[in-house]
Amino acid sequence: MYNLKRYVIYITIIDVFDEYALSNAVREEIYKCYPNAKLAHLKSGGNFPYLSRSAEVNLHLQIHLRQFEDTEYAASEKTKT
Repeated sequence: MYNLKRYVIYITIIDVFDEYALSNAVREEIYKCYPNAKLAHLKSGGNFPYLSRSAEVNLHLQIHLRQFEDTEYAASEKTKT
C-alpha cells in the first residue's frame, strides 16, 4: 500500500457542463478524491469531449503538461540546434 500523501500528484480533471453518463454524485466523489486537482470545464462535450471538443481538450492537455517542461517528465524532447 502506498501513502500518496507523501507524493505530489499533478491532476487536471476535464469536466463538461452538459449531460453525460456520470451522475452528479459520482462527479462530486471524483472532486473529493482529488481535492487539489485543477478543474477544466467545457460547456459541452458529452461522454466523449475528446472527440466532440478536441481542440479545447487539447488546449487543456497542453496547459497541464506545460508544468513539466524542462524536467525529466517533459512530454516532448528538446531538439538541439
